[in-house]
Amino acid sequence: MKIVNTPNCELCGQPDGGHHSLSGCPELKGLYTNRHNGAGKMILRYIMKGAKGGITVMHDVGKHNEHTQAHQSTPAARIPAWVYTTTGHKRPASAVNAPQWNTYRPDIMLVSGGRRAPVHKRQVHTVEIKYCRDTDPAQQQDRARLQHEQLQDHLQRIGYSKQNIHHHIILLGVGGVIYKDMYNSLHALGVPKERRKRLAKKLSRHAITHVQIIADTKRNQEYLKQQQAKAKTGVG
Repeated sequence: MKIVNTPNCELCGQPDGGHHSLSGCPELKGLYTNRHNGAGKMILRYIMKGAKGGITVMHDVGKHNEHTQAHQSTPAARIPAWVYTTTGHKRPASAVNAPQWNTYRPDIMLVSGGRRAPVHKRQVHTVEIKYCRDTDPAQQQDRARLQHEQLQDHLQRIGYSKQNIHHHIILLGVGGVIYKDMYNSLHALGVPKERRKRLAKKLSRHAITHVQIIADTKRNQEYLKQQQAKAKTGVG
């Protein structure tokens, strides 16, 4: 269209395009994080109100209220220490390495049984939420699948049963697409059918709203950068 002289993004210099603007520009990372955390909080609320809400132990989808962290019903910001102890298991308890466990940051984690249950009887559900191309979710699917392999391996090493560890990947299209696999994950996480549909509509609207927010912000930042360049060169 000869509107610009380069196919590259004016903010970061990488090849520009629709998906780059909505998910790939490092200069807009804060907006992508806000979108992700907003979606994560919605999903967390629906899980907390579902059949497995009581076993939600931690989340990493935004800020935590320090005044509510003392309540056991409030998910922690990190994996609680009791999750990685071997209480009640036949084997000797392994040493607790809290700093290492604090590096594991699934978006949401559920663990059944509580502190007194033997680890080999506990059920673990980890949730990873990612935004992806509406027409090509495969790349993000693979990234999400590999992201917490080390956590799953560590859980097995301290006595958790492999068949009791479940990793759920929730992919959301940057343009509002909702994939059918999400309904299966929400079902496994205890969210009732009608509430799954309601959540899907909210997540779709959330993504579409952020398309406008991100596009407007990108245009404004490009305009400011152009004005700054003109001021330096004395053009305009």
